[in-house]
Amino acid sequence: MYCPQIQNFHSQHLQVIQINFFDMVRYIVSSIVSDSKSAIRDKCFLKKFHSICLFRFAQYSGSYRGNLKHRELSIKRKESYFYPTKNIQD
Repeated sequence: MYCPQIQNFHSQHLQVIQINFFDMVRYIVSSIVSDSKSAIRDKCFLKKFHSICLFRFAQYSGSYRGNLKHRELSIKRKESYFYPTKNIQD
C-alpha cells in the first residue's frame, strides 16, 4: 500500500538516519521479540505472531529500501554539485 504522506515524512525528516542491512535485520528481530513478549502476556501470541512478523518486516524493510533510494539520489546530487558537467538523473 502506497502512502504519500508517510513517504513524504520519511524523505523530509529522516534523511540523516542511515539504516544498513544489518541494522534492518537487528531491528526486525528485536521488534518481533518485543512484540511477541507482549502478545504472550496478552494471551494472543499464536493468533498475532504472523501479523507481528509481517508488520515488522514491512516496517523496517521499507525504511531500508527508502534509505537506499535516498542515498543513491544524494550521491547523484553530490556528483552534480561538485562535477557540474555531469547530468543528474532522478
